[in-house]
Amino acid sequence: MLGYGTTTDDYSATLSEILAFASISLFLTFLIGAILRLESEIRAALILISVLSGVLSILSSKREEETRRRMEEMHKYGGSLEVYQKEGIWYVRKRRP
Repeated sequence: MLGYGTTTDDYSATLSEILAFASISLFLTFLIGAILRLESEIRAALILISVLSGVLSILSSKREEETRRRMEEMHKYGGSLEVYQKEGIWYVRKRRP
């Protein structure tokens, strides 16, 4: 049985993407807030909403990428593999006859 989990590289790539998105959205939100002279509470809410939406978008794209990779791997082996998740870890094993 071969166990799959998220590697350190997966986390670091996701973390760097999240940090890049957060810094860009922070800059743009402050710029828009300064131009429109918004109150600090409204600016904070805009920052929170934009960062959270970006983080969710990045994480969902990573999940779709991982699912696509697993499906390609199963197709490569002619559907003779079974993919399942147990306690948050993905496993691949040969399908029993």
